[in-house]
Amino acid sequence: NAGKSSLYNALVGREAAIVTDIAGTTRDMLSETVALGKVTLRLTDTAGLRETSDRVEQIGIDRARKAMDKAELILAVVDASLEPDAESEALLAALRDRSAECVILLNKSDAGKATSWDGLTAGFAHVLEISLLSSPEESVLSLKETAEAMFTDGSIDLSRDAVIANARQYASLVGAIAALDRATEAIACGMAADLYCMDAEGALAAFGELDGKEVGEAIVSEIFSKFCVGK
Repeated sequence: NAGKSSLYNALVGREAAIVTDIAGTTRDMLSETVALGKVTLRLTDTAGLRETSDRVEQIGIDRARKAMDKAELILAVVDASLEPDAESEALLAALRDRSAECVILLNKSDAGKATSWDGLTAGFAHVLEISLLSSPEESVLSLKETAEAMFTDGSIDLSRDAVIANARQYASLVGAIAALDRATEAIACGMAADLYCMDAEGALAAFGELDGKEVGEAIVSEIFSKFCVGK
């Protein structure tokens, strides 16, 4: 009940996740593409990390841990109005050992912040006090500014992964993936080379649309120089 799903809903702009006063409500993972300032993220809401005897919730927790292993940015939401418990301490200790950047969100700050959180979060570069109940807009704005700064000040290395900036680029990548999937399937089925080369050329054209430039004829000719493609 730290407010994780409430934050998720505030960021995606709709009631995408169920929010109740019952702990462990979130079982499965929910994902949305979200704009945080000038940064576009694939945001995932997961089950909270805690000890549980509920088999279904435990599956969700296991999936949450796997999602954390793949994430470049982790938003850890805790109830700052309560003293940290053993699970909170274990979570923050685990986050210190991860390569992903982390933002610690001390939620429910309107109810007062337990002083123990100061020592527990010491050393984390990004710690925000928020209140999704009393000041949701200000809380979201603070997170957006922080995330945007992290991606532009070098905290997160953009050179390791491709970053798309708009819907047009996203559509181009989706088209390229679909074309490559068709080409791969055609090759696996033993189809004629001219069939899967047409899909491969379609993938090249889609990649060329990412920056508004077309793939040059010389590049296409070089790639397909060893194939006999039907006209």
